[in-house]
Amino acid sequence: MSVQAAIENHQELTSNPILGWPQTWIPVFEFEGEWYAVECGPDKILGSPVIHFFIEDEPATAYLNLTLYMEVMSDAMHQGALRWDGQWRREDLPVVSQIHKRLNPAIGFPYHVAE
Repeated sequence: MSVQAAIENHQELTSNPILGWPQTWIPVFEFEGEWYAVECGPDKILGSPVIHFFIEDEPATAYLNLTLYMEVMSDAMHQGALRWDGQWRREDLPVVSQIHKRLNPAIGFPYHVAE
């Protein structure tokens, strides 16, 4: 999202006490009630984790840092597990999950993947 959109989202999210959005989380991606944010507190200067926040679930660390988030997406696109079909995004979650696991060991994939 643009810097302006991130600022506006941050202000909206932190002003809603029901959400419990910390001041130190800066949103970087958003889609239909789902955000990815970077932890920007004083202890997280380099390699800050990426938090997945979904209104219907508890927030959780989803990626070790923003670079690895982008690497997962890049690898998924190169392997055909993430693609655009017209204006819709199509994904092969089991493959994306395996890429995530390889690049972000010990961090759970943010989406449910059926066995």
